[in-house]
Amino acid sequence: MFDLSPTLLDLLSIKGGTHALCDIFPQLHARFATQLLDKRLFYLSQLVDHDGIYIQSWDELRLNYKFHHRIPLWYKTLLPQVCEHVASRQLLTRYHCPETFLPNLPLPLVNPHTKWRGLWSTYWHSSSSRTLYGRIIFNSSSKTQDLYAIFTHWIPDPSDDSLITPQSRSLRLIRCSGCSLNQSSSLKISNAWRTRAKGASCYLKIDFYNVLALETCTKKRFLTETVQSVDFKISTHYLESQLRLFAQRLHINPVFDNDELPPSSPSPQTPEPLVYHLQQNNNVLEDYQFYTDGSLTNLCSPDVKMDFGWVQVVEDLILTSHSASIPCFHPSASRAEISAIAHVISNLPDNSTIELYTDSLSSINTL
Repeated sequence: MFDLSPTLLDLLSIKGGTHALCDIFPQLHARFATQLLDKRLFYLSQLVDHDGIYIQSWDELRLNYKFHHRIPLWYKTLLPQVCEHVASRQLLTRYHCPETFLPNLPLPLVNPHTKWRGLWSTYWHSSSSRTLYGRIIFNSSSKTQDLYAIFTHWIPDPSDDSLITPQSRSLRLIRCSGCSLNQSSSLKISNAWRTRAKGASCYLKIDFYNVLALETCTKKRFLTETVQSVDFKISTHYLESQLRLFAQRLHINPVFDNDELPPSSPSPQTPEPLVYHLQQNNNVLEDYQFYTDGSLTNLCSPDVKMDFGWVQVVEDLILTSHSASIPCFHPSASRAEISAIAHVISNLPDNSTIELYTDSLSSINTL
């Protein structure tokens, strides 16, 4: 029997990426390797935001990867090497991350069946195709089918702007004095809503389909009617790309390939065995013999590919063979080699005796 170590299995679960950090700053990478390995960070594509155009700010990385210290030297060194301007954090074109390798960042979802009385939120306004910011001061009862919320509108501070960093600097919101979206005249604003609104002037009725929370990202501050601005630790671009991606989920059409659809009346078929089991005269299974191999191609590119294969033999006679591609989670040649061995073992009965032939010494040492 073979037992793969838990640490190895954890590393094998990492998604592949583009632009290895060890290639971007090789001198410092060895110094900070332990810190990066602890967070399973190997690629620049793990550090980008939701659309792969900006690198996350340190506050955003602390939120997503649970860093507990100040800005490290490796991050300060990385920014000028991959960004057009350090202040903007916008990546040079050659470092843009393809959609295949965008990080799976957490989404702060809002449960419509929970009573919210002052939740900072973002809302995708589909009519104008833009992001709205504000607070949910009331939402309908979970017993009603029409789930809606009353939303007090705040806007990004227009004075908090520059030619380089309007999108990448931390978000600052100010009160909306009343815009074309204001529905306060058609809504019956109760005294309880006004109390929770803390002096707001612009009210909207929104649905819950395109809402994400901001509460966990807020610098803690008690909101009163005299407070005119509120600061957030997250950048405008991070929030807007996050919400835009979330809203687009409702407009993705399913794609059906007719060649992949099962026939209406499938005929029963007996699948061919992956492995042949040979018995001796006393009905005892003979020992198994396998040759295994793995391959890794196009490392550090969107076309990275891992494959493995094996051949079952008996007395130099090939009985059967198998090959397959595997997902590029933390692509490495060793992982491809181990996958071939693991696939063979998974297709054998318990307490089998097996002779494995491999050219991978690291796989032998790992098992």
